[in-house]
Amino acid sequence: MPALFTPKRSKKSGYITEKQISALISKCSGLEKRTSRLQSEVDVLIIDLEKHRRKQLELINIEFKFKLDEIELTVLYYASKRDNHQLTRENKKLGDENAELKSQYSELNCRFHELEIEYRRRLENEREELAYKEIQRLYARKGEDYRVQLMELQLR
Repeated sequence: MPALFTPKRSKKSGYITEKQISALISKCSGLEKRTSRLQSEVDVLIIDLEKHRRKQLELINIEFKFKLDEIELTVLYYASKRDNHQLTRENKKLGDENAELKSQYSELNCRFHELEIEYRRRLENEREELAYKEIQRLYARKGEDYRVQLMELQLR
């Protein structure tokens, strides 16, 4: 490293004079002050740099959080879209099943009414048959009563 100050030696004695020493001390003092001032400036610059880096990191952090939120919202959107699609398919299946069950119910209801009419007709026929048989039985009994009376009259 080159020397900042090379003292001149006097040609007479070969030693450094007091004047030269005091000039050197004065220069050292100035250099120390300058070094101190430059160190202060470096410290301030380091602090400013750290503040700037923190600010940059905060901005990057905010940006990443924003992007993460966007990604989460996108994921939620597509998940809800997928769920909605599945629910739509299930709803359609249930609607088709409901229509099929309604159709079956309608068919069964028609069949029930047909059977009800058939059973009512059969019951009516059975009633008529029973009424007819009752009338025949009554006539047969009256006929028997008349025969008995005739026999009694004939026996007398």
